This record gives sequence, structure tokens and C-alpha cells, in this order.
Amino acid sequence: MKQIRVIIFDFDGVIVESAGVKEGLFHDLFSNHPDHIDEIDRYQRVHAGCSRFEKIDHILKHILKKDAGKEEKDRMYECFARAATEKVARCSYVEGALECLKYYSEILPLYLVSATPQEEMRRIAADRNISQYFQGIYGAPARKRNHFATILNESGCLANEVLYIGDSLQDYEEAKFAGLCFVGRVADGCPNVFEGCEVNGLVRDLSELEKLRMLNCEKGVIGDYGED
Repeated sequence: MKQIRVIIFDFDGVIVESAGVKEGLFHDLFSNHPDHIDEIDRYQRVHAGCSRFEKIDHILKHILKKDAGKEEKDRMYECFARAATEKVARCSYVEGALECLKYYSEILPLYLVSATPQEEMRRIAADRNISQYFQGIYGAPARKRNHFATILNESGCLANEVLYIGDSLQDYEEAKFAGLCFVGRVADGCPNVFEGCEVNGLVRDLSELEKLRMLNCEKGVIGDYGED
């Protein structure tokens, strides 16, 4: 059984309680299209782990059937970024998040891989004083699977020695594509979007990550609890 030698975290919905905030921002951004707002809301929920650029472009082209130019798209990207920065700054941490980062950063290399634009994600992490816990912080526009490949190359680890913690189906699919272990975060009161998925564990919050030290599965265990 392989040991977990690197942990990668998503940000929204895993470290901070901001997933619902982002969903609300998409609703507000397209609120002047009431005939399509239900479809837009559904699309956002299903594709929560994708970048805002990808989602805005899809909504404009495939839902609103609008051939938007670069200037209009850039305006929408900027509008979303301003609102997101302001609201995410006020979001609380997921229970156990800070303790988890402090504890595991002293044991294993940690990385942050988010769909938030990379420079924005790095500013947010710096503002929250959590950059110190990560060996690297990565974001859009590159896909998460590309960042995973970079981390595997940098760390020298095998894919099944790396754990990604996410909260969306896109997170799971990107981890699965890269061959990583995956733990899904399902908050209290939220539907389990990982039903039927081959995950290595589910947690309600990061205070439960400790129980994965005894994870008994094909792909791995945390820290020194595995056997080769």
C-alpha cells in the first residue's frame, strides 16, 4: 500500500466556505437574463470546479446564444473578480482548515490548486496569511490536471502517492485523470455529488481529515501509516 507523500487542496469549499458565494455571484452577474437564470444556476452548480472564464464563456455562447466580443467578456471577468475578492475575503474558514494546514505542513509538502485565477488566488492566500503553508499555489487559466502534472514532476512522487481534496465533480474528474487519490468534502446539509464515484474518502470538514490516517484503501494512506 502506497503512502501519501503530498497533499493538494482546493480552495473554495475546502479551505474557506466560499463555494456558495461564488454560485451567488454567477446568479447576480446574469440576473438581467431572468428567462435563463434557472439554467444558468444549474450549470454553475454542476460545473462548480471549472474556472470562471470557462463558465462565463459557456453561458454566453451556449445558454444565452450570444456572440460576445473580447471587450464584453473582459468586462464580465473584471466585474466577477471585484465582487469575488470582496466577498471571499469575508468568508469563514472551513472547520479545522487552519489546524489542518498548520499540522500537515510540518509533515508533508502541501499545494493549493484552485480554479480561481492564479495571481488572484495568490493574493487571497497572502491576505489570509496562509501562503506559508504551501510549496506552491496554482490557479486558472491552466487546468488542474496540468498543475497536478507540474506538482508530480516537482515532487518526484508517483500519482498514487498524492492526495487531492476537493468539493466538486470537476475536482474528482481532474484528480482521476491524473491518477491521484481523492477525498471529497461534503458539507453538512449539502448533497453528496460523489455518489457512485471511486473516492478514497469523504469528510464533512477538515477536522475529519485526521481519520484518514487510518484510511484502508487501494491507493494510499496519510503519512507513515502505509506499507509498500
